[in-house]
Amino acid sequence: GRRKGLLSNLHLGARSADGFVMVSKTFKGMTDAVLAWQTKELLAREVDRDGHVVHVKPELVVESFRRAGRSAAP
Repeated sequence: GRRKGLLSNLHLGARSADGFVMVSKTFKGMTDAVLAWQTKELLAREVDRDGHVVHVKPELVVESFRRAGRSAAP
């Protein structure tokens, strides 16, 4: 599909006493321009890869969310 070859499913984390914890996921509502930009920027920070999962250096900061939703997980 349209997202083939692009990094579009992001797991966002925050530093914790034990390293990092996942605080959110995002994968909807991104324009083609945003998908291209984040793929370029994230691949430039790649430190490891596990199948389709790309691990990156924690150098980018998310400033805000327009809408944050509750997880369905308990």
